[in-house]
Amino acid sequence: MSCGDSALAFASHFDSVISYQLSVISYQLSVISYQLSVISYQLSVISYQLSVISQWGDGEVGKWGSGEVGKWGSGEVGKWGSGEVGRRENK
Repeated sequence: MSCGDSALAFASHFDSVISYQLSVISYQLSVISYQLSVISYQLSVISYQLSVISQWGDGEVGKWGSGEVGKWGSGEVGKWGSGEVGRRENK
């Protein structure tokens, strides 16, 4: 085997090693791309959940808690508790 043949064999082996390493890097990048798409999906789910919580807390629940319940608690219950029940207990 001459020096030229040895150098050619080494270069061929080196080329195949680099090709293998590049295919491994390509695979790793595809895995990272998939993981990023999963993270993106999870963030969109979290964003949706936060928007639902935000609308629910500021809208329906806020109105119901400070509107209907407040009026009922200081109106109907107050009148009924000091009116009907008081009269029945005094009889």
